[in-house]
Amino acid sequence: MLPYKVYYPCLASTITAGIGMLSAIVGVPLLLAVAVPAGLALVCVLIASRVVHGARLFSHWPNHAKTEAIRWIGVAGVTDVLAIGALQLIGIHWWPVWLLGLLVLTGAQIGTAKLLEFWWLRLPPKAKATPAAEQAASPLPEQAELTAGPGTELELDHSRAMAVRERTWQQLSHDEQVMMTVLAELDFGWLVMVRYELITDDQSGVFGARFYVRVPPARAAEGLDKAAVPAGLAEPIAIGLSARMGVDLHSRWVSIQKQDAAGLYTVTTVMEDVTARLYEYRDVLEWASIRKPMTCGYGIDAKAVPLLLAQHGQHIGRTRSGKSSLMNTLLAYMTRCEDCVVWICGTEKLYDLVAGWLECYLGTDEPLPFDWVANGAQDTVDMLCSLMSVARYRQSVRVQDRGGFKTIICIMDEASFALRKKNVWGVYDGQRVNMSQIAGMIGQGAGSAECWLQYATQRDTNDQLGDQGGDIQAQAGFTTAFMISDEAAIGRLMGDYKLQMPRNKGEFWLNDGSGSYPQLVKSPYVQEVDPSKTKLHDGQTIADIAWSRRHFVRTLDEGSQRAAGPKYAARHTRMTNEFLAYLTGGVATPMPTAEAPAAQASTARPSTPTQPATEDAATAEKIVIGTGTCLEAMAVDPREVIRFAELAGIKLFEMTPAEQDGFAMALGELLEQYGSLDAALTALRGGGKPATDQPAAPAPEASEPAAASEPTARRDRIVEIVTQAHEPMRSADIIAALRAAGDPVANDVAVYNLLRQMVSRGELLKLDSAGGSVFAAPGDQSSRAQ
Repeated sequence: MLPYKVYYPCLASTITAGIGMLSAIVGVPLLLAVAVPAGLALVCVLIASRVVHGARLFSHWPNHAKTEAIRWIGVAGVTDVLAIGALQLIGIHWWPVWLLGLLVLTGAQIGTAKLLEFWWLRLPPKAKATPAAEQAASPLPEQAELTAGPGTELELDHSRAMAVRERTWQQLSHDEQVMMTVLAELDFGWLVMVRYELITDDQSGVFGARFYVRVPPARAAEGLDKAAVPAGLAEPIAIGLSARMGVDLHSRWVSIQKQDAAGLYTVTTVMEDVTARLYEYRDVLEWASIRKPMTCGYGIDAKAVPLLLAQHGQHIGRTRSGKSSLMNTLLAYMTRCEDCVVWICGTEKLYDLVAGWLECYLGTDEPLPFDWVANGAQDTVDMLCSLMSVARYRQSVRVQDRGGFKTIICIMDEASFALRKKNVWGVYDGQRVNMSQIAGMIGQGAGSAECWLQYATQRDTNDQLGDQGGDIQAQAGFTTAFMISDEAAIGRLMGDYKLQMPRNKGEFWLNDGSGSYPQLVKSPYVQEVDPSKTKLHDGQTIADIAWSRRHFVRTLDEGSQRAAGPKYAARHTRMTNEFLAYLTGGVATPMPTAEAPAAQASTARPSTPTQPATEDAATAEKIVIGTGTCLEAMAVDPREVIRFAELAGIKLFEMTPAEQDGFAMALGELLEQYGSLDAALTALRGGGKPATDQPAAPAPEASEPAAASEPTARRDRIVEIVTQAHEPMRSADIIAALRAAGDPVANDVAVYNLLRQMVSRGELLKLDSAGGSVFAAPGDQSSRAQ
């Protein structure tokens, strides 16, 4: 293709030759032969003026260059008209000489155009000397301090450099000119092209380019909203490049990122679907640190994307979108961090996540890669309570003694199933809390203790995370958004509703929590060991990586272990058949205490006093009831709780910490009401011999779920008991009456939950009295008197 500086002079000379030869042959009068070309030349000059001042192709030209260009076009038109008049004067017989002269004139016009182009656009402007500049250029005294103020040489150099960058269109490469043309068509032609670089790799060679553009100072002065390049501009850029390059570009193939330098942006465009590639995960057998970013995937330029894991986080995406692939990649990094331990919990599909990591240890005596795995609703809420207890313990330790704390990252898979459960309770700081409440507390108050919660769920709305869903999401540091049916979810999570939905499995938008623009990332893939899953590569499997982690042993400090409570001490630390049954069967009871290491036999919180040395080891272990804080708050002797449980035939140490706390709270109310254990048992049995002489019949060993096995029958018994009572009853009185009536209440928390449900349904009234909350029938006259 000929440049316009060659094409238009040649076209003008051809028209001039045609008009001149035709006029001379026909014998047109001289005046008419000159007037017609002159009018035509005037029209061409007017058209050129409109084009130069209005076309986007010349928008980067300085105003003086545009004015000079119109003048020189007029000069060229005058010379062509004079050439026609010259032929009329010398006659047609001299036409060979005349054509030769016309060729010389055409060459002169082309040369002049190129010279003017160099003069206007490529030659750096000469700075005018000013008194201030001359003074700044003079030698400085030795004692003078070098400063950069208005009018100094430093400012002149900067101005000269900016002028060169803004005016040297011809110094840009072809790719840069194409990008600047597209930006100009989108009204972003005011951006300054700094540089560009090709994107290459061994797989595809050159497959894209990255352009660095900067906001000029003049534009920045107009306001922040006019001095930014929005991420949503990627779609229009893709459309413009597709039209100019004649190829179909996907919207996701263009990315805009804000750089750290003020006003500097990158526009990255590729020519293939990079996120459709399969990136094989390659493990590294070296210690790492959780305080350093890890590679969570690869961007559209096939370069590694870093992510700091020492923060709260959330993974959002529908099933089979690739969340587990990313989580396995993150776990592979976490499990080789010497300053981090991993806790994993959940109520649904937990075995699918941890099977590849744990089953390779079955039948061995090697430590597991995860510090704690909790399955089921009750164990999950207990783990969250333990995490918050560890955080509070660490925050109470003096600053100079905090050097040995390891980061705890608690991962909750399929979090919506767990966090929406409102009838499963844990105990933290003597108060009953459900999973959503304790998760909200962790988000708001555990980060400073290096205790982080990261969860995965299939939707991003607050209701999916329980009553405290808004607080939980607000504290999320990083967010990954995979494929999801809700098109608006990407906009809500990333803060930009113009972002395209990820299309490939394992592809996600990343908000890394640093305030940067969202990035489109493809996660590496660790080959799963499940034979029902497709084998995508022959590289390392999850089991291969997990087995190598037997050499990466990390443990919590003793203080954090004590603060985590008895459930942590009773966790599985080896892969046994019992642990496998626990994971696959969804058993909600705690793990056998016998499997706890000897170093963790003492499970009391740091504030729990040790028992006298005269007690045997078995009694010392039994002194710890629940989380320990409930007994301290009520000043109840743990031995009284153990004694009452033995008399009632209740297996106290097969209960969860939350159930133990509930049992202790009920006993505390009885002791407060009757003064002593014997008096309470005597009163509940209706008098007679002391309770110590009449041991109660043992209750069934199997603990019942949160809802009673016969909810209707128990509800009817409670209504009957409360109705026949002469005054409102405490919850402890109701539980004791149920047991006296033959109801084997093995879980007091289940009765508490049932009473709360009955109050919400209007079957009972809950009243506040001086001694605490009491319950009465709706039609009871005594309740009205209250």
